[in-house]
Amino acid sequence: MATAPANEPFVFVPSANRGRRGGGATSTHGFSHAGHTNDGPIVDQTRREIAEIVREIASKSRQEIPLDSYLRFLCDRTLRAMAAEGVVIWGQPADHRHHPAIFEPLSRIGRITDQSIAQSSFAAHQRLLLEVAQSGEPVVVPSTPQATDSEIPANPTDFPAAIVSIAAGNSAPSPRYLIEVFLEPDGGVATQRGYLRFVAQVADLAGEYFRDEQLRTLIAQQTLAEHSDTAIAIINRAESGLRAANLAVDSIADLFHFARVALCDVRGRGRVISVSHVDTIDHRSDAVRNLITAANEISLDLTPWWNESLDDPVTEAFDGSQTESSVDAQHLEVIAVFGLPSSQTSRSARIRTVESPYRIVALNRAGENRNPQGFPAHVKRELNRLAENALLAIERRSQRQSLAWLNRFPSTAKRLMSWGLFITIAACLLLIPIPKTVDVPATLRPSSMLRLTATRDAIVDQVHVEHGQSVQRGDLLLSLVDPSLEQKMTELVGRRAVLVQRHASLTESIVDGSSRDFDQIEKVQGQRGVVEEEIASVDQQMRLLSELRGSLQLRSDRDGIIDAWQVQERLANRPVHRGEPLLQVVSQPTKWLVDARVPQNRIATLRTTGENEQLLASVTLHDQPERILPALLEHFGPVLAADHSRSMPNAQTAFGERDLVSVTLSLSMPQDEDEAHHSPLDLRNEAPAQVVFHCGKSTLGDFLFGDLYRSVVRRVRLHLGPSTVAISSTYEQK
Repeated sequence: MATAPANEPFVFVPSANRGRRGGGATSTHGFSHAGHTNDGPIVDQTRREIAEIVREIASKSRQEIPLDSYLRFLCDRTLRAMAAEGVVIWGQPADHRHHPAIFEPLSRIGRITDQSIAQSSFAAHQRLLLEVAQSGEPVVVPSTPQATDSEIPANPTDFPAAIVSIAAGNSAPSPRYLIEVFLEPDGGVATQRGYLRFVAQVADLAGEYFRDEQLRTLIAQQTLAEHSDTAIAIINRAESGLRAANLAVDSIADLFHFARVALCDVRGRGRVISVSHVDTIDHRSDAVRNLITAANEISLDLTPWWNESLDDPVTEAFDGSQTESSVDAQHLEVIAVFGLPSSQTSRSARIRTVESPYRIVALNRAGENRNPQGFPAHVKRELNRLAENALLAIERRSQRQSLAWLNRFPSTAKRLMSWGLFITIAACLLLIPIPKTVDVPATLRPSSMLRLTATRDAIVDQVHVEHGQSVQRGDLLLSLVDPSLEQKMTELVGRRAVLVQRHASLTESIVDGSSRDFDQIEKVQGQRGVVEEEIASVDQQMRLLSELRGSLQLRSDRDGIIDAWQVQERLANRPVHRGEPLLQVVSQPTKWLVDARVPQNRIATLRTTGENEQLLASVTLHDQPERILPALLEHFGPVLAADHSRSMPNAQTAFGERDLVSVTLSLSMPQDEDEAHHSPLDLRNEAPAQVVFHCGKSTLGDFLFGDLYRSVVRRVRLHLGPSTVAISSTYEQK
């Protein structure tokens, strides 16, 4: 037990040897004040009375009584034993998992209860109950009047409160039930401890009741479910719809204790098919008409319908005779109506396709306390399940009986009728109109494009552009270097330097004039002329090499956009050979073309459509499947060799139709604002695409079997063609 000052709350910790279910043997000396060692007769009598009250509570906790009665008894005995100001038992609602912070008063007694708490302070008190439930510890909370902050737990009354959680044995993370006792305001710490010990003992006894009640509820649920399963099995084994209806209404009336259960057919003027435990039905009585009206007026979107008012009595007169099975002249009230709406698939059998015409109406005697709000959730659930399965079984057997006229026909006639019906349905399906399309693979290409290739064997020195970059006419794209060209240039530069030096030496010797020999001077001049010619030859070679070096600087001859993926990684510092493709410059603006590969057996369809109207097509890029571009036919191209490595659709490869024809289309680039964000970079040369030609309307039969039919006709003509020609020639000769 934790100690605390008199003006602060404290937590009570039960001792280890205190029994959880002790039925009256627990000591109650905690009510005594500290310092009182000599107990008088009054104290002994009080202890005996409290012990008797504890024994009464323990006895009641083991009895099978309604929850409301037990909680009222528990509150009354707790108030009497403690002479408290008030007692409230709190509980969480059925959907407490969705609203864990809400506690509702289940029972109250005394002068100070939850009704004494101001509305502005209710949230703070709810916060206090939540924290006590989560901690699971008994606690005495001092008074905090006028507390209104919902984030701070508080006791907003003028009296201290002992709050203890009740261990109900459920699987929730915190208890669903709490008991709150408002104590006298002038009690000391020892007195509060005694009070808290007694409230904890009462909570243990209440927890025993809740655990037993939970066990009884689970057993009742299991028993009800087993009986419902047995009834469903018996109903499904019924040989006829009427027998299934009688079993259904009797089973529902017996299992759920209704006075009467009726099955109605709401088609046309409506009729009552069966009533529980009634042999004959007076279909002209007011009760029958009222039943049909009640079955017709319900909203199928709210099935099952429960009567919350119970103010519409129906006078029962099903049987005109005064037999034991009739309850003539007794007033009955409609409790619930069950049906199978078309908008709701049955949970137990997923075969609902149309609205069921059958309704089950449950009735009770007027004045009986059977309000639908008092039905437990599991009872409503089992009742709805049994009603749904019963209606499904009745409907299946009624449909089976409606087809019984077929049994009058011989088996051969029935087979012919079945085949005729099947052929009619198949023919109708094959004549369903569908769009006629031709779906083929294709590639994109621009109508104007510069393909840049290497002018000679060289090494890529620098790449000045990247993919998608816009360039102007004359912009430098690539710089190539040829090591052999550079070596020749270096050799020519050195040779020219030597020749220039030789030329200068010869000129100097002529100008010097030290040698007056004419022949010698003429010889030197001849040598100088030879050197000048060599220098001119070297200069000519250097000019040619310079032109070759200039040709290694590759430039664009048009305005456009670079089309070269990963050009830096692919070309930088890599040797290339003469004529090797390097990159491409797509002219801007330019028209984009689509080269489609169409099987020959589809060309006739495209030509026919193009002659009658404009042939339209839709193009989808493989890397942009969400983008669809319109295209127009440009021209039909030549026959292409079949590419057996590509997987063509079966309709295009069937019966030997594997040769392809090139069909060229032009893309119609969108101009509206919705497509303005698509830049020209979205289209690239040789990008794979899919083309769909729109060729009007066709039928489902032509789509499925058209190729087979045309192939068979063609082969038949090939086989019969020569014989037909020979017969025609014979007749002409005669």
